[in-house]
Amino acid sequence: MGAINGAPYIGAALIGCWLSDPLNHWFGRRGEIFITSIILILTPIGSGFSQNWYQLFAIRLVLGIGMGAKAATVPMYAAELSPAVVRGALVMGWQLWTAFGIFIGTCANAVVKDVSPPPKSRFALTPRSQESHGDSSLDPLSSPPSPSLLVSTFAQSPLDGT
Repeated sequence: MGAINGAPYIGAALIGCWLSDPLNHWFGRRGEIFITSIILILTPIGSGFSQNWYQLFAIRLVLGIGMGAKAATVPMYAAELSPAVVRGALVMGWQLWTAFGIFIGTCANAVVKDVSPPPKSRFALTPRSQESHGDSSLDPLSSPPSPSLLVSTFAQSPLDGT
Protein backbone atom coordinates (compact mmCIF):
# COMPACT_ATOMS: atom_id res chain seq x y z
CA MET A 1 0.00 0.00 0.00
CA GLY A 2 2.81 2.42 0.80
CA ALA A 3 4.51 1.82 -2.55
CA ILE A 4 1.27 2.51 -4.41
CA ASN A 5 0.67 5.72 -2.45
CA GLY A 6 4.27 6.84 -2.93
CA ALA A 7 4.53 5.94 -6.63
CA PRO A 8 3.35 9.33 -7.97
CA TYR A 9 5.89 11.16 -5.84
CA ILE A 10 8.67 8.76 -6.81
CA GLY A 11 7.81 9.25 -10.49
CA ALA A 12 7.62 13.02 -10.08
CA ALA A 13 10.92 13.35 -8.23
CA LEU A 14 13.04 10.83 -10.10
CA ILE A 15 11.72 11.19 -13.66
CA GLY A 16 9.03 13.87 -14.15
CA CYS A 17 10.89 16.96 -12.97
CA TRP A 18 14.00 15.94 -14.89
CA LEU A 19 11.96 15.20 -18.01
CA SER A 20 10.42 18.67 -18.08
CA ASP A 21 13.46 20.30 -19.70
CA PRO A 22 13.60 17.98 -22.74
CA LEU A 23 9.81 18.17 -23.11
CA ASN A 24 9.96 21.98 -23.02
CA HIS A 25 12.72 21.91 -25.63
CA TRP A 26 10.84 19.59 -27.99
CA PHE A 27 7.26 20.82 -27.56
CA GLY A 28 7.53 24.24 -25.93
CA ARG A 29 5.85 25.12 -22.65
CA ARG A 30 2.31 25.01 -24.04
CA GLY A 31 2.83 21.65 -25.72
CA GLU A 32 4.38 20.18 -22.60
CA ILE A 33 1.47 21.37 -20.46
CA PHE A 34 -0.98 19.88 -22.98
CA ILE A 35 0.82 16.50 -23.03
CA THR A 36 1.01 16.28 -19.26
CA SER A 37 -2.67 17.25 -18.98
CA ILE A 38 -3.53 14.29 -21.18
CA ILE A 39 -1.37 12.03 -18.98
CA LEU A 40 -3.05 13.38 -15.83
CA ILE A 41 -6.50 12.66 -17.24
CA LEU A 42 -5.79 9.17 -18.62
CA THR A 43 -3.78 7.66 -15.77
CA PRO A 44 -6.50 7.89 -13.07
CA ILE A 45 -8.94 6.35 -15.53
CA GLY A 46 -6.39 3.61 -16.24
CA SER A 47 -5.99 2.98 -12.53
CA GLY A 48 -9.65 2.03 -12.42
CA PHE A 49 -8.93 -0.77 -14.89
CA SER A 50 -5.83 -2.17 -13.18
CA GLN A 51 -6.06 -5.84 -12.24
CA ASN A 52 -3.26 -6.11 -9.65
CA TRP A 53 -1.02 -3.90 -7.59
CA TYR A 54 1.86 -4.10 -10.11
CA GLN A 55 -0.28 -2.51 -12.79
CA LEU A 56 -1.60 0.08 -10.37
CA PHE A 57 1.96 0.91 -9.26
CA ALA A 58 3.07 1.36 -12.90
CA ILE A 59 0.07 3.55 -13.74
CA ARG A 60 0.63 5.72 -10.67
CA LEU A 61 4.33 5.98 -11.54
CA VAL A 62 3.34 7.38 -14.97
CA LEU A 63 0.92 9.71 -13.17
CA GLY A 64 3.85 10.99 -11.12
CA ILE A 65 5.90 11.59 -14.25
CA GLY A 66 3.11 13.80 -15.58
CA MET A 67 2.75 15.56 -12.23
CA GLY A 68 6.47 16.27 -11.97
CA ALA A 69 6.82 17.56 -15.51
CA LYS A 70 3.80 19.81 -15.15
CA ALA A 71 4.80 21.07 -11.71
CA ALA A 72 8.18 22.12 -13.07
CA THR A 73 6.74 23.91 -16.12
CA VAL A 74 3.50 25.68 -15.17
CA PRO A 75 5.04 28.11 -12.63
CA MET A 76 7.76 29.09 -15.12
CA TYR A 77 5.20 29.61 -17.87
CA ALA A 78 2.98 31.69 -15.56
CA ALA A 79 5.95 33.81 -14.49
CA GLU A 80 7.01 34.42 -18.09
CA LEU A 81 3.55 35.62 -19.11
CA SER A 82 2.55 37.69 -16.10
CA PRO A 83 3.33 41.36 -15.49
CA ALA A 84 5.92 42.07 -12.82
CA VAL A 85 3.41 43.73 -10.47
CA VAL A 86 1.28 40.59 -10.03
CA ARG A 87 3.80 37.91 -10.96
CA GLY A 88 4.03 36.33 -7.50
CA ALA A 89 0.28 36.17 -7.04
CA LEU A 90 -0.28 34.60 -10.44
CA VAL A 91 2.48 32.06 -9.98
CA MET A 92 1.04 31.06 -6.60
CA GLY A 93 -2.33 30.67 -8.31
CA TRP A 94 -0.94 27.41 -9.70
CA GLN A 95 -0.66 26.06 -6.16
CA LEU A 96 -4.16 27.32 -5.31
CA TRP A 97 -5.70 25.48 -8.25
CA THR A 98 -3.69 22.36 -7.45
CA ALA A 99 -5.15 22.43 -3.93
CA PHE A 100 -8.61 22.98 -5.41
CA GLY A 101 -8.13 19.94 -7.66
CA ILE A 102 -7.14 17.84 -4.66
CA PHE A 103 -10.29 19.09 -2.89
CA ILE A 104 -12.48 18.05 -5.84
CA GLY A 105 -10.81 14.61 -5.89
CA THR A 106 -11.38 14.23 -2.15
CA CYS A 107 -15.04 15.20 -2.56
CA ALA A 108 -15.39 12.60 -5.31
CA ASN A 109 -13.86 10.00 -2.98
CA ALA A 110 -16.31 10.98 -0.23
CA VAL A 111 -19.18 10.34 -2.62
CA VAL A 112 -18.05 6.75 -3.34
CA LYS A 113 -16.77 5.82 0.14
CA ASP A 114 -19.82 3.72 1.00
CA VAL A 115 -20.02 1.83 -2.29
CA SER A 116 -20.52 -1.83 -1.45
CA PRO A 117 -19.16 -3.77 -4.47
CA PRO A 118 -15.66 -5.24 -3.99
CA PRO A 119 -13.80 -2.99 -6.45
CA LYS A 120 -14.32 -0.04 -4.10
CA SER A 121 -10.75 1.16 -4.72
CA ARG A 122 -11.51 1.60 -8.41
CA PHE A 123 -14.25 4.04 -7.59
CA ALA A 124 -11.89 5.88 -5.26
CA LEU A 125 -8.99 6.12 -7.74
CA THR A 126 -10.80 7.00 -10.95
CA PRO A 127 -12.29 10.39 -9.88
CA ARG A 128 -8.77 11.71 -9.37
CA SER A 129 -8.79 12.69 -13.04
CA GLN A 130 -10.82 15.68 -11.85
CA GLU A 131 -7.68 17.13 -10.30
CA SER A 132 -6.26 17.71 -13.76
CA HIS A 133 -9.31 19.79 -14.62
CA GLY A 134 -8.94 21.81 -11.43
CA ASP A 135 -5.28 22.78 -11.67
CA SER A 136 -4.90 23.37 -15.40
CA SER A 137 -7.15 22.58 -18.27
CA LEU A 138 -6.47 21.31 -21.75
CA ASP A 139 -6.51 24.92 -22.94
CA PRO A 140 -2.81 25.87 -22.91
CA LEU A 141 -2.68 25.76 -26.72
CA SER A 142 -4.89 28.86 -26.90
CA SER A 143 -2.55 30.74 -24.54
CA PRO A 144 0.17 32.98 -25.92
CA PRO A 145 3.52 31.35 -26.64
CA SER A 146 6.25 31.53 -24.05
CA PRO A 147 8.67 34.44 -24.49
CA SER A 148 11.58 32.04 -24.05
CA LEU A 149 10.32 30.02 -27.02
CA LEU A 150 10.00 33.16 -29.12
CA VAL A 151 13.51 34.26 -28.17
CA SER A 152 15.00 30.86 -28.98
CA THR A 153 13.14 30.74 -32.32
CA PHE A 154 14.28 34.27 -33.16
CA ALA A 155 17.88 33.45 -32.19
CA GLN A 156 17.91 30.53 -34.64
CA SER A 157 16.72 32.59 -37.61
CA PRO A 158 19.01 35.10 -39.30
CA LEU A 159 18.14 38.78 -39.05
CA ASP A 160 18.87 39.58 -42.68
CA GLY A 161 16.32 37.07 -44.05
CA THR A 162 18.79 34.88 -45.93
